[in-house]
Amino acid sequence: MTNALFGFQNHAATGTLTASAAAAGLGADQLANPHGATSTSWQTPTGTTSAWVQLDAGAAVEWGAFALCNTNLTPAATVRWRLSHDATFSVTPIFDTGAVPSVAAGYRQAVAVEPAALQSAASPNLFPNVRLAGGMPGTPGTPPTSTQQWTTVSGVTVQYVEHLSSGGMNGVRYRISGTAGAGGSLNWNMAPNNFGYPASPGQNWTSSIFAAMSAGSLTNISNLRLLNNIRQGAGTFSQNSISMNATISEALTRYSVSSMNIGSAGTGIMPAISVTVTAGVIDITLDLFFPQMEQGSVATAPLLTPALARYLRVDITDTTNPAGVLRAAQLYAGPVSRPRRNIGFDSAFAREVEAPAIVTRGGQHFPTFRYARRSWRVALSSIDASEVWTLTQALQIAAQDGSNVLFVPFPTGADVAREAVFGIVSGASGVGWPSKSPALRAWAATITERL
Repeated sequence: MTNALFGFQNHAATGTLTASAAAAGLGADQLANPHGATSTSWQTPTGTTSAWVQLDAGAAVEWGAFALCNTNLTPAATVRWRLSHDATFSVTPIFDTGAVPSVAAGYRQAVAVEPAALQSAASPNLFPNVRLAGGMPGTPGTPPTSTQQWTTVSGVTVQYVEHLSSGGMNGVRYRISGTAGAGGSLNWNMAPNNFGYPASPGQNWTSSIFAAMSAGSLTNISNLRLLNNIRQGAGTFSQNSISMNATISEALTRYSVSSMNIGSAGTGIMPAISVTVTAGVIDITLDLFFPQMEQGSVATAPLLTPALARYLRVDITDTTNPAGVLRAAQLYAGPVSRPRRNIGFDSAFAREVEAPAIVTRGGQHFPTFRYARRSWRVALSSIDASEVWTLTQALQIAAQDGSNVLFVPFPTGADVAREAVFGIVSGASGVGWPSKSPALRAWAATITERL
């Protein structure tokens, strides 16, 4: 089970919110309101039970978790979360949950977590754009961010066909076709410049990628490889490079290649896909997913880097909603922080019910229900000293003006929609030393649902 998540940089509070449908005076901008009241909610017109809300962050930003809170959604509702660089969402998204039921009976919120937020905080993947996002289809099109345009051979063109999503991975599809008049190599360098990734003599480096030949053939193609090129000096193409090869075949497979104990002149590593052709007709389509560059002698488990995108869209459908409208009061959408060690056993969930009662002389009890709200007493009993400032105090500073924070205690649990709380921080303790060691600190606070 992964550690708890805290979200306190809400893009919904700073971005632009729009919706496909909204009742007069109850537009999507209401979702940035800190309170969860019906009177300040986004709401669709009567009879509209399917709609979307879109958030434009203004630039590509990091995302980690999403919560639509104090809604009127029923357990029959489906909610779909998507991230994209494209405002129309007409291309394959960077992240897509699909339309799934996500509201638990008796609760009023839908919560989703982006997969990268569930991984180790110390990810070794140095490739900055694991999802291969930021490109545009075309011939040759615009390459994904942090990669370069393919080199060419006379008579052969490269087409960026589309951005892909398969098996929880994002990738790109390239078609290489034409008639080569002579032999040569087409190379796709997976680094933002010709230097590659900084490396030092004596280090071991490994690159890896999922790849497949999804169409076409190897006719007039003598080599189809993943390479590690060791750069020297300024890393220009005119200088020496050493290629280590992994041959790519038809089935989607993870390929890796290691550069061991690079020499005294090595200053950079450039991973690349290389297609070596001979004269004649060329037609091959490559699907490429999940590049990874890491220091070490073997490829470790694939690790995502945080999702970066400009636009978030949440599609909501609740056709049997008895109110005949969709309503939601609050939205959290932004990055998350996770402590290296999880919340302590003295953390506790509570439900506060405000129901004053009249008691008769005969002992009859007549409560008047006003509200019920959930809270967590969060105890971080063994945090690193550095997390005092990057987590606990950053959280308190973010909340001191009344802003809400998102707390997801068990992000991979079955009850995430019940357990997560989006609310105000109160009762924060001082930061102490629980074990009489300067290496570990302790902190606690209460996070209470904001109604």
